[in-house]
Amino acid sequence: MLLGIEIGEGFAIRLQLIQIRQQVVTINVGDTYGSAEDAGATASDNLDGVLSVVTTGLPVDSSTAGTKIVTYTATDSQNLSASISRSVVVAPPWSAVQVLYGSS
Repeated sequence: MLLGIEIGEGFAIRLQLIQIRQQVVTINVGDTYGSAEDAGATASDNLDGVLSVVTTGLPVDSSTAGTKIVTYTATDSQNLSASISRSVVVAPPWSAVQVLYGSS
């Protein structure tokens, strides 16, 4: 995925996820998902070239099920910034389901 933002006098910051197929990641409750597991992001613009990316939301709290957000933000020398997020779905453990057949 490529996020392009035109800002002001033709300046643009582009922020791209390294692994586009991983824009949404699913893990199980109790799994580890931190900087070692995350694909990260890269950013560049037409003035500064490659930009540093600040990542927030890591490590993901996987103690409870739900969708957690990891955000990547880049800022250029003109103090213009762009952000993009990755969803990390923490799946609940399987629960037992009782199926009844026939009439009761």
